[in-house]
Amino acid sequence: MTTTDWLPLPTEFRHRLEAALAIGDPVERLERIAALSQFRLGFVETIQLDKALGAVAEDTAPGFARVRLAILASTTIEHLLPSIRIAGLRRRLLIEVYKGSFGQYRQELIDPASGLHGFHPQIVLLSLTCREMIAGVPLAATAEESQSAMSAAITDLRSLWHRARECSGGIVIQQSFLDVTEPLFGSFDRLVPGAPARLVARLNEMLTDAAAEEGTLLLDVARYSARDGIDAHVGLHAADHQTADLLLAQHVQQRCITETVGEILLNDRLIRQRLHTRVKVNAGRAGQEECRARPHRDVLNVNHRPLRAAEMLQ
Repeated sequence: MTTTDWLPLPTEFRHRLEAALAIGDPVERLERIAALSQFRLGFVETIQLDKALGAVAEDTAPGFARVRLAILASTTIEHLLPSIRIAGLRRRLLIEVYKGSFGQYRQELIDPASGLHGFHPQIVLLSLTCREMIAGVPLAATAEESQSAMSAAITDLRSLWHRARECSGGIVIQQSFLDVTEPLFGSFDRLVPGAPARLVARLNEMLTDAAAEEGTLLLDVARYSARDGIDAHVGLHAADHQTADLLLAQHVQQRCITETVGEILLNDRLIRQRLHTRVKVNAGRAGQEECRARPHRDVLNVNHRPLRAAEMLQ
């Protein structure tokens, strides 16, 4: 699992945090809180430090840069926010995070009266799942049909980037797509144009080219998951206690504040995407027919994977 191994372990963390909060001078209090961020913190410690950081007054941050980051996601991200803010604090950044409504990223971008536009972010991060991009492609699709569907998905992403750029001053980060789909044919997935794994791989290839053309920064969690293992970047919805150091890992090279933010997103590996596809390992008989009737990327029943693959090819 990817961690902040280069940081020292904290000693007497609770005592030192209490001592920092007891300091009357708000500037000194912030400095002491920032010093505690320089340790390898667990999930609970990160939440505690983030809560202390939230008590710092707006006008008591000399020597710190403030950054407004908006995250538009199609998954739950609440448990990621403390880690993002503490990683910023580690580099003397006070990151104010706007969390878009669950799955409402398109509406947030389109509606000029939305909270996103009122937030006036400096950076917009789009964290979307692969499932919504490939859900409309049948398993029996030809190579041409699959390519056309992925091209349409990239065109849609470009339009989202343009809208995000209008409200962010030009800085947009797109997260690459983690392949959390269930393999259908093992190694032969690469030979089936409509196989989910092949679609996600092609989608990421086209995403890279489009991002380069548009000047969109790429948060390549797919690359890091391929290197470190998918478990290093995927947290389960049902196990929030395992989400210690979560998503936002990426190669971002920018000037001034955005360059530092990019370093945060890469080095701390803060964002680990949740498992977007739910897998029913022991589905009861009563629910088996329902599982078979639903799209294969919606609910996967591994007990019936060969049967479902055969049904999709008919």
